[in-house]
Amino acid sequence: MDIYPHNTTAQYVTKLPKHIELNGDWSVSLKEISIPKTLVNIGRNTHTLRIVNRQTGRVDDVISMAADMYVTISAVVNELSKQT
Repeated sequence: MDIYPHNTTAQYVTKLPKHIELNGDWSVSLKEISIPKTLVNIGRNTHTLRIVNRQTGRVDDVISMAADMYVTISAVVNELSKQT
């Protein structure tokens, strides 16, 4: 917390173990997600998901989730399914 004092459980910055420099066109994907069971993990102003077309770069859809405590991945998927 001394390095990044504004970090919270749900939103944070971390320092990588070594410097990574990427050249060219790169895509990033989510490999793992951890959803704590003790807090509102989808809070106000942090609940918008933009679906982007990789070929055009255009935003095809925007999904907003209700602020709530989603205890399981299934609960998140079910809420996202309601929005599509």
